[in-house]
Amino acid sequence: SAPPSAPAPADPPTATSSAGPAPSAATPASSITLADLLAAFDGDLLNDVAQRTRTRFKSGHFTSLDGSTAVFAVPNAHYLPRVQEVAADVEAAIQSHFGAAIAISVVVNDAPPPPQGRTSAPPSTQSASSTMQDEEIGPVEELEDAPDMAASSVERITQAFPGAQVVPPPNS
Repeated sequence: SAPPSAPAPADPPTATSSAGPAPSAATPASSITLADLLAAFDGDLLNDVAQRTRTRFKSGHFTSLDGSTAVFAVPNAHYLPRVQEVAADVEAAIQSHFGAAIAISVVVNDAPPPPQGRTSAPPSTQSASSTMQDEEIGPVEELEDAPDMAASSVERITQAFPGAQVVPPPNS
């Protein structure tokens, strides 16, 4: 019975040693770009971390990647310790995803994150439409003044509904 127990312990160290160093050696941190990190972050990178970690990391964005350190910006100081507390979980997810160790440096950045997509028309289209509007209006000197606006919401409602009568509230 002694010979069968000897091969059993030999198998687990072989599996562990081949799984450990292989991913780190396969992808050096320097080969990962900020674009790669952002794509993974917007994709499925956070799928395998705890909900608490996902929620905290959704509050900010990666701003740069310098070698093996990624800078993650949070909107204000309130988020800083909360994100730092779970940063190791995301570092482990990055290690698992890319096979390279990337440290996360959390900073406060009051600027808004970069836009995810185009939210308005291209500038050339906006310029053309505003030029067309200027041409349709004509010379500003020939414009008539706008009528005075009603001073209160009650006056605006009575103007919108001719013949409406204002009933005073009952005395209390």
